Amino acid sequence: MENIGKRIRELRKKNDLTQEKLADYLGVSYQAVSKWETGVSSPDLSLIRPLTKLLHVSADELLGIDGDSDARFDELERMYKDTYTTGDLDERWRAANLAVSEYPGNLTCLSWLADANYYHAYDFLPDEPEKYRAELEKSVRLSERVLEDCTDEEIRKHMSANIVVCLSELGRREEARIYAEQYPRRNSFGREDLLTFCLTGEELIRHRQEEVKTALENLCGVLTNVWSPDAVLASEAVIRSLIPDGNYVIFHETLARLTVDLAKYLIREGRYAEAVAALEKAKYHSREYDRIDLPENRGVYRFTAPLLDHVECDTRKRCVSGTSSMTADFYEYHLPDAVFDPLREREDFRKLLEREE
Repeated sequence: MENIGKRIRELRKKNDLTQEKLADYLGVSYQAVSKWETGVSSPDLSLIRPLTKLLHVSADELLGIDGDSDARFDELERMYKDTYTTGDLDERWRAANLAVSEYPGNLTCLSWLADANYYHAYDFLPDEPEKYRAELEKSVRLSERVLEDCTDEEIRKHMSANIVVCLSELGRREEARIYAEQYPRRNSFGREDLLTFCLTGEELIRHRQEEVKTALENLCGVLTNVWSPDAVLASEAVIRSLIPDGNYVIFHETLARLTVDLAKYLIREGRYAEAVAALEKAKYHSREYDRIDLPENRGVYRFTAPLLDHVECDTRKRCVSGTSSMTADFYEYHLPDAVFDPLREREDFRKLLEREE
């Protein structure tokens, strides 16, 4: 750090201020200013902010802090945000911790760590449930700390949503509800609606089809949260009606998850053959989704159904949390679920367990 007195002298002269004038503006004696500039003493901390205003500089510039710190922040931000493409949760955890240690008190960095803690919690399931809960509690605590002082609305929304999810998983649903009810409501009319008045031709068609895709994603998300077989079947039916040619692109992921959920509902009703059929569909959709989403397959893919044939999906830009493939999750996470135990002696289920090369 440079000598602050030298910086004050340089900046005072740059702003055409005499020692006496600077002293009068600050409410101190000109002898005090002289002592700062000769290194005999330093200004009181309470004067740093007024000095930055009078000398038209940031506190970092006044104190002579190396500007390279911004380059380091940009590097850490890239490290953190890249994990939303790679899905590397360990790297996300490492980048967030590094950022917080190097930029203590930075609320953006703290929000990264709150987010990373949520995903880190799952490293302790199923063998260490207490550590899982402790990580969720830490994520809530960090999110609340960010909300206390952060003024960035996007960060605040993200932290509020994180708190709701963590508290719900901790079984503290009444607390979660308080945060959920404070979350901004969706606007009924916004930017996307206004753009329809401005666009023409192919651009307008593409815009409207993008809106169809977004609406379909949102509807499936809402129906999934209903947690009923009717909702699952409705979601599946809507997707298949809007994309009748079977080129589902990113909706293969949605269909894979929906058909696993449907299989679970069918098991509870004792409809075992139908449950296996649903799992066969889930296996198919998992494999098809991996054809566009595995790292070596990522790129730009286009729908071909009439209502979406102007819409492209760039799977290189999709947000990913985790490095396993959807097919691997099907075999290693879904099929071992105890809910499918009634199927394990069935020949059709055993055949389903066989991995395809």
